[in-house]
Amino acid sequence: MPIKVARGATEVKLDKALVAEITEVIREEKIDVAIFDPLVTLHNTSELLSATMDPVIREVFAAIANETNCAVELAHHTRKKATGQDEYTAADARGSSGIVDAVRMMRVTNPMSKQEAEGFGIDELERESYFRVTKGKTNMTRRGSSKWYHFNNVTLPNGDAEKDIPGDDVGVLSSWEPPSLEVPITPDDRQWVRELVTANSFLREDQRSKDWVGKPLGTHFELDPDNKVDRFRIKKLIKRLLDEGTLKEIERIDGEGHRRKYMTAGTTRG
Repeated sequence: MPIKVARGATEVKLDKALVAEITEVIREEKIDVAIFDPLVTLHNTSELLSATMDPVIREVFAAIANETNCAVELAHHTRKKATGQDEYTAADARGSSGIVDAVRMMRVTNPMSKQEAEGFGIDELERESYFRVTKGKTNMTRRGSSKWYHFNNVTLPNGDAEKDIPGDDVGVLSSWEPPSLEVPITPDDRQWVRELVTANSFLREDQRSKDWVGKPLGTHFELDPDNKVDRFRIKKLIKRLLDEGTLKEIERIDGEGHRRKYMTAGTTRG
């Protein structure tokens, strides 16, 4: 049954009878949360105009929520990412900004990036089963940190083992805690790092180099540079040491006459 709560290209006409029917069903069934998915299929108005989308959100769905004491959630698409854009934000909601302005809270989902998957030790195919949810807009709560979720494959017990008929496979969503990528570091560790690069002036930040500083750092912090997750943690550790000033890069000419960047001790002492 198609649901079109509003029509009109520029002059919006709300289907008040349909809205009243939806409201009545929510009351009769004592529904606490009503999810409408996706928003674009629920109206025949222009997504690009605030003048048309504002009444759809405020005078239809917000009104339904207010009258029924029911939480209403609208699933809405994003526009395509701009060149070089890493992730979606609330500003990437497709169509008019009036959609974002009219809602109380907006959550944004982003798939796991290739870089994140590398850091978590998850292969390219499997990373498609993970996504992150952030609060893109909050009127009445704190934004808080983002949360990860994972699609798990679950086999239903509706097969027939005697006839060798397997059960149906369905995707079940569960929360997921990523492994910590931060390496604890003490003042003694920082002093050790300074002494390392002072005594070994050939060490470099470039992980492609045979003299990568990450190798002795990995040994000291009990991390394996050949392990994907540990390697990512080492790279984050080096960036942290550089950002805080424990390490710094300088340029020198190597033995073959090439200009290279080498690691040296910084001036900051943690």
